[in-house]
Amino acid sequence: QQLPFWLSNYIWDFTCYLVAAFLTFFCFLAFQEDAFIGDSSWLCFLLLLIFYGWAIIPMLYPFYRLFKQSGSAYVGMLGVNVVLGVGLVSVSFVLEFLSQDDESIANAKKVVDWVLLIVPHFALGQGLIDMTNTYSQYTFEKLINPRATAQNPLQFDIVGKNILFLFFESFAKVGKFTAAKRESICQKNQKIGRASCRERV
Repeated sequence: QQLPFWLSNYIWDFTCYLVAAFLTFFCFLAFQEDAFIGDSSWLCFLLLLIFYGWAIIPMLYPFYRLFKQSGSAYVGMLGVNVVLGVGLVSVSFVLEFLSQDDESIANAKKVVDWVLLIVPHFALGQGLIDMTNTYSQYTFEKLINPRATAQNPLQFDIVGKNILFLFFESFAKVGKFTAAKRESICQKNQKIGRASCRERV
């Protein structure tokens, strides 16, 4: 019974992640980082943290076959997460810098940013950068116009799309992983002469 096994693992892992996510949120709250915990941004920041865990956990499950020990798996996947998180956001940053004088690169960056949203690391990193940029723009406008109001980063064209992608990515990854496991078990059962593999998965 693979589905109950992986579902229980997912619930446990996500619960542990939520503890870390809320601790992270409270740290930002304690240091009064207004870009992330201001009146118009705290909910966006919290949802971004929550749905990052929602999407990243099932993404990592298929890699369990590459490791024989939990310690090596932890170190290996930590390295992959760091490279993906920093690397993909850096690619977007470089394209943004180059696009200042080239419209074709600016158009390419828009496409790349949308495509990379399927990677949770990029969705989180770019979302945090967009929140910072939105708050910086607000503080600048407030110097000129004291009545200026902050934009809500939950708007779709700011961070809303990132959160939406993270939400749906979990379902896609869980479905793909479950289907792959089901097919793998069916093939093993067929090799040993079990015709009713679908009933056993």
